[in-house]
Amino acid sequence: MSLVESYPDGVRDVLRDHGVAGEDFVIALESDIGPDGQFGRQWLMATPERLFVVQQENGVPEVARQLPLGDVNRAAAESMVGAGVFRVTTNGEPEELLRYSNAKGKQFGKAARKLQEIVTEGKEPFHDDDEEQSTCPSCSRPLPPDTKVCPQCINRRKTLARLFSYMMPYWKLFLVTLILGGLAMGSELARPLIMEALIDWVFTEQRPPQASSLMLGFLGALGGTNLMSQQGQHPELFVPLLLVLLGLALLGLVNGLILSRITPWLAQILTRNIRQELYEAFQRLGLKFFDKKNVGSLMTRVTQDTQSLNNLLSDALPEAFWMIGTFVIITTILLIKDWQLALIGMIPGPLVMVVAGWFFKRLMPNFRRMWSRWSRLGSVVNDSLSGIRVVKAFAQEGREIDRFSTRNDDLFQTGVTIERYFWVMMPTIGFIIGAGTLLVWYVGGGKILAGRISLGELMAFTMYLGQILPAFRWIGRLNQWITRSLTACERIFEVLDTTPEVYESDETVSVPNIEGHVKFDDVTFGYDPNKPVLKNINIDVKPGEMIGLVGPSGAGKSTTVSLICRFYAAQQGTLSIDGVDIRKISLHDLRRQIGIVLQEPFLFSGTIAENIAYAKPEATLEEIMDAAKAANAHEFIVKFPDGYDTQVGERGGRLSGGERQRVSIARAILHDPRILILDEATASVDTETEKKIQDALARLVQGRTTFAIAHRLSTLRNADRLLVLERGEQRELGTHDELLEADGLYSRLVKMQSEINEIRAVDG
Repeated sequence: MSLVESYPDGVRDVLRDHGVAGEDFVIALESDIGPDGQFGRQWLMATPERLFVVQQENGVPEVARQLPLGDVNRAAAESMVGAGVFRVTTNGEPEELLRYSNAKGKQFGKAARKLQEIVTEGKEPFHDDDEEQSTCPSCSRPLPPDTKVCPQCINRRKTLARLFSYMMPYWKLFLVTLILGGLAMGSELARPLIMEALIDWVFTEQRPPQASSLMLGFLGALGGTNLMSQQGQHPELFVPLLLVLLGLALLGLVNGLILSRITPWLAQILTRNIRQELYEAFQRLGLKFFDKKNVGSLMTRVTQDTQSLNNLLSDALPEAFWMIGTFVIITTILLIKDWQLALIGMIPGPLVMVVAGWFFKRLMPNFRRMWSRWSRLGSVVNDSLSGIRVVKAFAQEGREIDRFSTRNDDLFQTGVTIERYFWVMMPTIGFIIGAGTLLVWYVGGGKILAGRISLGELMAFTMYLGQILPAFRWIGRLNQWITRSLTACERIFEVLDTTPEVYESDETVSVPNIEGHVKFDDVTFGYDPNKPVLKNINIDVKPGEMIGLVGPSGAGKSTTVSLICRFYAAQQGTLSIDGVDIRKISLHDLRRQIGIVLQEPFLFSGTIAENIAYAKPEATLEEIMDAAKAANAHEFIVKFPDGYDTQVGERGGRLSGGERQRVSIARAILHDPRILILDEATASVDTETEKKIQDALARLVQGRTTFAIAHRLSTLRNADRLLVLERGEQRELGTHDELLEADGLYSRLVKMQSEINEIRAVDG
C-alpha cells in the first residue's frame, strides 16, 4: 500500500517554498484531527531527508514543524482512547507531532514503521504483507467482523460456478441422473394428456376440435379402432388408458428409487470433499488466522455451513432441474394447445418473480446475521464447556446461563425475522398463483360453453398449470436455499482462499540438518503491527548454547520462542538460523528439528503412548518407554491398569497437571530436536519431580540449542546466558553471575523471589 495520498495544491505550494517537490515524498498522509483537538485537517509529509507537519490556519496551509530525519531516533504511532498520537523521539526526547482518529490508525502505524526503516538506514525492513483490510477495496464499506468477504460485492455467479466445478469428477453419474430425471419428468408430463383422452373419448362424447393425428393414432392402437372416422364414446379405451397411467406411475417409481440411491451419494461425496478441503485448509493456515477467529465460528463452517451446502446439492439443485425442465416443456405444450389461455395462465409468473426478488433482497442480510449469531452462540457454548471446572469453581453458572441466553435471544430474533418473511412471502405467492388459476377457469369455461375446447382439454390445461404451480412456489423456496447456501459457500471459500502458511517458495532454502545457530538482529514484532510486543531484540546464540529467558509476565518471553518456531513472522529486523533467514527455511525442515514443551500442556484424545509418539508415529514401544523414563513419566504410567494404553480423555483431563506436563516432555524428548524450547516446562510439577526432570533435561540439552523460560529463576542457573526482557525490550544479557554483579533487573528479580521463598518457608 502506498503511503503517499493526494493532498491539496496549497500543501504542495507551501512545501515547494521549502524546496520540496511533490515527487520527493515517501509519506504524505492527512490527519482528520486539527491542532486544537477538534475535527480538522493536518498533514504528515516526509522526504528521505526531512519530516514536515502541515497545519491549516484559516483555510491556509502552513508548515507548523519540520526537522531533519537524521535527528529522529524513533517514530511511533500510539493508540489512545478515541484517537491516536504520532510521536517522534529526537535526542532522547519524545515529541508529539499530530493526532488522528482511530480510523486512520493503520495508515499512521505504517508511516511510523516506514520512518523507522528510513532512520535506521534499512536495518528494520518495512513489511506490509500481514496488514488486515478493514474496508472493502471495491465499495469502501466496512467489512463484517470475522470475515474479509464484502456482502455487497460478492460475485454470486462466480460462487455458483466454483461450486459446480466440484461436480466435474462425477459428471458421468450426473449425466445418469439427468437422463433418469428426464424420464421421470416425461412420465409426469404425459399424465394430463391421458386424462384428457379419458374424459373426451371414454367418459363423454366430445371429440377435441384440434386433436392431433398422432394422439388419435395412439388411442386407436390402444383400442384397436380407427378413431379418425368415429365419433361418440369409446369404452374399449378405458382399461388400456388406465394401464398406460399405471405404466407411467411404475416408470416414475423405478426412476425415483434409482435416483434415491445416486443423488444422496453424489451430494454427500461432494460435501465430504469440500469438508475435507476445508479442514486441510485449517491445518495449512498460520496462527495469526486463528488468533483472530473464535472456535465457535470455525466449528460452524465445518458443521452447519457444509450441511447447508449438502442441502443445496441434494435438494435444491435436483429440484431446480426438475422445475426448470417442467416449466419449459409445459409452457411449450400449453402454447401449442391454446396460446391465448396459456398467456393468461402465465400472468402470475412475472408477479411471483417480482415478489420473490423483493423478499430475496431483505433475506440475504438476515441470513448473514443469523450465521454470525450462530457462531457467537457456538463460541459461548465452547468456552463454557471447555472451562466448566472454572465455571463451577467460581460459582458462575448463572452468569454463563445469562451469556448463553443473550446469544440465544439474538439468534431467536433473527430467526423470527427470517421466518416472518417466509410466512408472508409464501401465502402472497400462493394467492397470486391461485388468482391466475381462477382466471384460467373463467376464460376456459367460456370457451367450453362456446364449444371451442372440450372439457378434457381444460382439465389437462389446469393439470399442467397445477404442475407449474410448484415451480412458481419453488421460486420462493429457491430464494431460501440459494440465500442460505451462498452464505455458507462464501464462508467456506473464504477459508479456502485465505493465504496459507508458505511451506515452500521460490526462495526456500532446504536445511535438512540444522546446527542450531540462532540470531536475532534488531527484531521487532507485534500481534498488532502498530503495537510492538518485542522491540529491537539482538542476540547471537551459538549451536548447543542454552539461553534462559527471564522477565516479568508479559515481557515477551513466549513471543520470542514463538518467532523461533515461526508461528509468527517479525515485522522488522531479521531472525536467522544457521545464517539463513527463517522466512526462507522450509517449514517442514524447521519444525521437524524443533521440539517444544508448552507452558500449558495439551494432550489429544487417545492413549498415553499415542500422545508421546505424536511427533514420531513410527516410534516403537521401547522408544516411547525410554522417552517416558527420561521425563520421569514411566513410573506413574505403569501404575494405571492399562499402562501406556490408558486413555487420557479430552485435553488429557484424566491426568493431573504434573502428569500431563511429563507426558508433554516425553513427547519432546522422543522428537529428538536440534533446537529445544522449554516454556515453563517444570511449572506444573512438585519440587521432587522437578529435580528429576531437571536431571533428565540436563542430559537432553547437551549438544542442542535450548531456549528455556522459567519463573523459578533457580532453574536457569545452568543456562549459558540469560536474556532479560521487560515490556518487550532487551534489558540485560549475560551469565547468572554477571547479571547478579550488574545489580540490574535480573538481580532485583532474584532478590524478590528469594524473599518470597523465605516467607513461604516460614509459613510452612
